[in-house]
Amino acid sequence: MRRNQFKNGFRRRGARRIGNRSILVRVLLLSSAFLFLISAILLVRYLIMTVHTKNLSQELKEQYYSASSLPLITEALEVDIALPRVSYSPVPTITTKSLLGLAATQIPITNQPRNTPEPAMLDSFVQLYKTNRDVVGWLKSSAIPELDFPVTHRDNVFYLTHDFYGRKSASGTVFLDQACLILPRSENLILHGHNMKNGTMFGKLKNFMDETTFKKDPIMSYTTLYQQEQYVPFAVSLISVDPKDYNYLPLISPDFKTDEKREAYINQLTAYSVYSLPIDVLLGDELLTLATCHGDEDSERLVIGLRKVRFYENADELAENIREKMIVH
Repeated sequence: MRRNQFKNGFRRRGARRIGNRSILVRVLLLSSAFLFLISAILLVRYLIMTVHTKNLSQELKEQYYSASSLPLITEALEVDIALPRVSYSPVPTITTKSLLGLAATQIPITNQPRNTPEPAMLDSFVQLYKTNRDVVGWLKSSAIPELDFPVTHRDNVFYLTHDFYGRKSASGTVFLDQACLILPRSENLILHGHNMKNGTMFGKLKNFMDETTFKKDPIMSYTTLYQQEQYVPFAVSLISVDPKDYNYLPLISPDFKTDEKREAYINQLTAYSVYSLPIDVLLGDELLTLATCHGDEDSERLVIGLRKVRFYENADELAENIREKMIVH
């Protein structure tokens, strides 16, 4: 009797175990199916976002370059948009129509500067500026075709998650640091952008760490609303924004309070460069800094330090000098 009870109890416990395993297997299968579905949805959304970002980039390039091919406007042109004001003194409360084609000067009156008309906006930006008044420039690299897009300026938050039209986008938009100015120009213009795996924004900036790509054409072009300039790199660096790390470098340095601080910034950026480049940086050189996330650490950044090609220099000769004399660490 007891033996039969024991056998029956054993069978029931075994049945319960089998039943529990069956439930567990079903739960695991359902969980796996749910995770697969979520992953598939996220992948589809990522692919759609990638296509959308690339189409947007192409659309903006067509606007920019088609306008660049138009003849230059030499006469003052009345427009209904307000151009960015020269920040010599507070912006007046009464706004008037701006005039394109007038030069900006700072005229002292009783030792007090006053606002004067802005410099002429380049034709290539007029349509873009009507679309988005946050646009402040255009970045282009011949070596990396994906680096060819507008730059915005607002704060250091909005364009992390919004495209040029202000729509939600994981790719965001490359933007000028909120501490920087284009009029009067900051010593160091700092551009931020996401390191996107789909290659958009600063996703291809890491290609500058490839010697072949870098030598192809190290010169970059950065055009503000008012003038186009060429820049030559003096450092391609991996740094950290964490003060505890050995390669820490504070990036937000649009204007240096002393010559010593400026020199220290340049020397540190050069010290962490993956290349030794035969490019000097003088006291009056205007700087351009490109920064993006890099690696697995949240604090790691890939930073390209550039200075403006001087009026007496030849960009092609600078590029050739880099190809001949650069040293890869």
